[in-house]
Amino acid sequence: MQDGHRITRPTIKGWGRAEIVLAGWCTLALLTLIPATVLLRGSTPIFTVVWLSVALFVLARTRDASHLGFQRISGKNYLFATAVNLALVALAMAIAESRTHTYRYLLTEALSNPRPDTTFAWLARFPGVAGLLGMFLYASFVTIFAEELFFRGLLLHSLQNSLGRWPAILMQAALFTIPNGIVVLFLPVIQGATYGLVYTFLAIGVAGGWSAARTQSIWPSLTTAALINLILTIIVI
Repeated sequence: MQDGHRITRPTIKGWGRAEIVLAGWCTLALLTLIPATVLLRGSTPIFTVVWLSVALFVLARTRDASHLGFQRISGKNYLFATAVNLALVALAMAIAESRTHTYRYLLTEALSNPRPDTTFAWLARFPGVAGLLGMFLYASFVTIFAEELFFRGLLLHSLQNSLGRWPAILMQAALFTIPNGIVVLFLPVIQGATYGLVYTFLAIGVAGGWSAARTQSIWPSLTTAALINLILTIIVI
């Protein structure tokens, strides 16, 4: 557009602090996967590579970390959404676990594999508190972070623009359940159905999707998923 002798051009969003931090986080997470897989003698986390790579690609194109749910929120919103999210997930999993022992089956299956999933491989390679701490930090900063960034961040944000809040929450939860369906194949029928419908779809997908949609941020769902993973592991082992 010409204004006198000046021509104004559309403004392209630059790289802010959030975008730089997110790009660095994703890059470090990807680089961590190689030595972690070798050190822990675990299986290659293909899905984690995909989630992080897609997130980095979208970030490079949009230069907008908020599009992936990576943004600051008020302490009040964070605490409320996290508390509700954590309570819902804990209730659902407490009821399901007391009746089906699904997480116990999952953990037993994971640790019995000679090349376990790298999230749980920490427990096999490092006994006691060291293994729990390694699992918690690795999951929080790499594997669970990648899932939350992709599903409760990028995917939910994109679906909300076209579908609205609740259809988007349900859709991303359903899509989140699909890759986790691989785990279902290695569990008994009851435990597999419980893991897919209760743990993955309802607890992490829908409840986590609600907190992410309410705050437009992945922080409440990321906190909840990481804590629940740690708490259930401590209870089971």
